[in-house]
Amino acid sequence: MPVRHFSIARLSLVALLLAGTSTQAADGTISFTGEIVAANCTIPTAATTVTLPKVSTSAFGASGTRAGQKAFQLVLKCAAGTTGRNKVSVRFTGDDTQVDPVTGLFLLTSDSTAKDVGIAVYDANDDWVKAADNDSTPPVDIVAGDDTTVISLSAWYQSTAATVTAGTVKASGNIEIVYQ
Repeated sequence: MPVRHFSIARLSLVALLLAGTSTQAADGTISFTGEIVAANCTIPTAATTVTLPKVSTSAFGASGTRAGQKAFQLVLKCAAGTTGRNKVSVRFTGDDTQVDPVTGLFLLTSDSTAKDVGIAVYDANDDWVKAADNDSTPPVDIVAGDDTTVISLSAWYQSTAATVTAGTVKASGNIEIVYQ
Protein backbone atom coordinates (compact mmCIF):
# COMPACT_ATOMS: atom_id res chain seq x y z
CA MET A 1 0.00 0.00 0.00
CA PRO A 2 2.69 2.57 0.76
CA VAL A 3 4.20 1.96 -2.68
CA ARG A 4 0.86 2.66 -4.37
CA HIS A 5 0.36 5.86 -2.30
CA PHE A 6 3.80 7.07 -3.40
CA SER A 7 3.01 6.37 -7.06
CA ILE A 8 -0.32 8.22 -6.91
CA ALA A 9 1.40 11.23 -5.34
CA ARG A 10 4.09 11.17 -8.01
CA LEU A 11 1.49 10.94 -10.81
CA SER A 12 -0.49 13.80 -9.29
CA LEU A 13 2.64 15.98 -9.19
CA VAL A 14 3.48 15.23 -12.83
CA ALA A 15 -0.12 16.03 -13.86
CA LEU A 16 -0.01 19.37 -12.02
CA LEU A 17 3.29 20.32 -13.61
CA LEU A 18 2.02 19.52 -17.10
CA ALA A 19 -1.23 21.41 -16.53
CA GLY A 20 0.67 24.55 -15.50
CA THR A 21 2.65 24.91 -18.73
CA SER A 22 1.63 27.32 -21.46
CA THR A 23 2.54 27.92 -25.05
CA GLN A 24 4.05 31.22 -26.15
CA ALA A 25 4.35 32.69 -29.61
CA ALA A 26 5.86 36.04 -30.55
CA ASP A 27 3.29 38.20 -32.31
CA GLY A 28 5.59 41.17 -32.78
CA THR A 29 8.59 42.98 -31.42
CA ILE A 30 9.17 46.14 -29.47
CA SER A 31 12.25 48.31 -29.75
CA PHE A 32 13.44 51.18 -27.59
CA THR A 33 15.61 54.07 -28.69
CA GLY A 34 16.84 57.13 -26.87
CA GLU A 35 19.78 59.32 -26.18
CA ILE A 36 21.57 60.44 -23.07
CA VAL A 37 23.10 63.89 -23.33
CA ALA A 38 25.48 65.79 -21.12
CA ALA A 39 23.64 68.17 -18.80
CA ASN A 40 25.11 71.35 -20.20
CA CYS A 41 22.34 73.75 -19.21
CA THR A 42 21.94 74.86 -15.64
CA ILE A 43 19.77 77.25 -13.69
CA PRO A 44 22.34 79.59 -12.10
CA THR A 45 20.22 80.28 -9.04
CA ALA A 46 19.20 77.02 -7.39
CA ALA A 47 16.00 78.57 -6.05
CA THR A 48 13.77 80.90 -8.04
CA THR A 49 11.12 82.89 -6.16
CA VAL A 50 8.19 84.47 -7.98
CA THR A 51 6.19 86.96 -5.92
CA LEU A 52 2.62 87.21 -7.15
CA PRO A 53 0.57 90.39 -6.63
CA LYS A 54 -2.11 90.77 -3.96
CA VAL A 55 -5.50 89.79 -5.39
CA SER A 56 -9.00 90.14 -3.94
CA THR A 57 -11.06 87.02 -3.32
CA SER A 58 -13.72 88.63 -5.53
CA ALA A 59 -11.41 88.09 -8.55
CA PHE A 60 -12.38 84.41 -8.44
CA GLY A 61 -15.91 83.70 -9.61
CA ALA A 62 -15.77 79.98 -10.27
CA SER A 63 -13.47 77.00 -9.94
CA GLY A 64 -10.67 77.26 -12.48
CA THR A 65 -10.61 81.07 -12.55
CA ARG A 66 -7.13 82.53 -12.77
CA ALA A 67 -6.08 85.94 -11.47
CA GLY A 68 -2.99 87.88 -10.43
CA GLN A 69 -0.60 87.29 -13.30
CA LYS A 70 3.11 87.69 -12.62
CA ALA A 71 5.44 87.45 -15.62
CA PHE A 72 8.89 86.02 -14.97
CA GLN A 73 11.82 84.51 -16.81
CA LEU A 74 13.88 81.42 -16.21
CA VAL A 75 17.42 82.17 -17.29
CA LEU A 76 19.41 79.08 -18.22
CA LYS A 77 23.14 79.01 -18.69
CA CYS A 78 23.85 76.66 -21.59
CA ALA A 79 27.18 75.73 -23.10
CA ALA A 80 26.27 76.23 -26.77
CA GLY A 81 26.89 73.36 -29.14
CA THR A 82 28.07 70.87 -26.53
CA THR A 83 24.75 69.18 -25.71
CA GLY A 84 24.29 67.60 -29.12
CA ARG A 85 20.95 69.40 -29.11
CA ASN A 86 20.05 72.91 -30.19
CA LYS A 87 16.81 73.48 -28.27
CA VAL A 88 15.85 73.37 -24.63
CA SER A 89 12.62 73.62 -22.63
CA VAL A 90 11.58 73.17 -19.01
CA ARG A 91 8.88 71.24 -17.20
CA PHE A 92 7.69 71.35 -13.61
CA THR A 93 7.53 68.40 -11.23
CA GLY A 94 7.11 67.67 -7.55
CA ASP A 95 5.81 65.11 -5.13
CA ASP A 96 2.13 64.80 -4.18
CA THR A 97 2.50 67.51 -1.52
CA GLN A 98 3.84 69.97 -4.12
CA VAL A 99 1.78 69.39 -7.27
CA ASP A 100 -1.65 67.99 -8.01
CA PRO A 101 -1.27 65.31 -10.70
CA VAL A 102 -4.92 65.73 -11.73
CA THR A 103 -5.16 69.52 -12.04
CA GLY A 104 -1.50 70.28 -12.78
CA LEU A 105 -1.49 73.04 -10.17
CA PHE A 106 1.25 73.72 -7.65
CA LEU A 107 -0.31 73.01 -4.25
CA LEU A 108 -0.12 75.37 -1.31
CA THR A 109 2.29 74.44 1.45
CA SER A 110 0.95 73.61 4.89
CA ASP A 111 1.95 77.03 6.25
CA SER A 112 -0.26 78.86 3.70
CA THR A 113 -3.44 80.33 5.12
CA ALA A 114 -5.35 80.86 1.83
CA LYS A 115 -7.62 78.00 0.77
CA ASP A 116 -9.06 76.61 -2.47
CA VAL A 117 -6.39 78.07 -4.73
CA GLY A 118 -3.21 76.81 -6.38
CA ILE A 119 -0.54 78.21 -8.67
CA ALA A 120 -0.62 77.67 -12.43
CA VAL A 121 2.29 78.41 -14.77
CA TYR A 122 1.73 79.50 -18.37
CA ASP A 123 4.25 79.79 -21.19
CA ALA A 124 4.87 82.80 -23.45
CA ASN A 125 1.99 81.67 -25.72
CA ASP A 126 -0.39 81.71 -22.73
CA ASP A 127 -0.62 77.90 -22.76
CA TRP A 128 -0.82 76.19 -19.40
CA VAL A 129 2.30 74.18 -18.53
CA LYS A 130 0.75 71.68 -16.13
CA ALA A 131 3.04 70.50 -13.37
CA ALA A 132 3.47 66.72 -12.99
CA ASP A 133 1.90 66.14 -16.41
CA ASN A 134 5.05 65.91 -18.55
CA ASP A 135 3.98 69.18 -20.18
CA SER A 136 6.94 71.31 -21.07
CA THR A 137 7.40 74.81 -22.38
CA PRO A 138 7.85 75.34 -26.12
CA PRO A 139 11.48 74.67 -27.06
CA VAL A 140 13.82 77.64 -27.13
CA ASP A 141 16.94 77.80 -29.29
CA ILE A 142 20.28 77.50 -27.60
CA VAL A 143 22.10 80.37 -29.30
CA ALA A 144 25.62 79.53 -30.50
CA GLY A 145 28.21 81.70 -28.84
CA ASP A 146 25.75 82.92 -26.19
CA ASP A 147 25.52 80.98 -22.96
CA THR A 148 22.23 82.57 -21.83
CA THR A 149 18.91 81.03 -22.82
CA VAL A 150 15.71 82.68 -21.57
CA ILE A 151 12.31 81.02 -21.13
CA SER A 152 9.46 83.48 -20.56
CA LEU A 153 6.62 82.35 -18.28
CA SER A 154 3.84 83.70 -16.10
CA ALA A 155 2.45 82.49 -12.80
CA TRP A 156 -1.19 82.88 -11.78
CA TYR A 157 -3.37 82.11 -8.81
CA GLN A 158 -5.98 79.59 -9.97
CA SER A 159 -9.06 78.76 -7.93
CA THR A 160 -10.02 75.17 -7.18
CA ALA A 161 -13.48 76.08 -5.86
CA ALA A 162 -16.09 78.79 -6.46
CA THR A 163 -15.04 80.61 -3.30
CA VAL A 164 -11.42 81.26 -2.30
CA THR A 165 -10.43 81.93 1.32
CA ALA A 166 -8.14 84.93 1.82
CA GLY A 167 -4.68 84.35 3.26
CA THR A 168 -1.03 83.81 2.49
CA VAL A 169 0.04 81.69 -0.47
CA LYS A 170 3.21 79.61 -0.64
CA ALA A 171 3.91 76.83 -3.12
CA SER A 172 6.99 75.15 -4.52
CA GLY A 173 8.07 72.45 -6.94
CA ASN A 174 10.97 71.36 -9.11
CA ILE A 175 12.21 72.52 -12.50
CA GLU A 176 13.56 69.97 -14.99
CA ILE A 177 15.49 70.94 -18.11
CA VAL A 178 14.45 69.05 -21.25
CA TYR A 179 16.84 68.86 -24.22
CA GLN A 180 15.47 68.59 -27.76
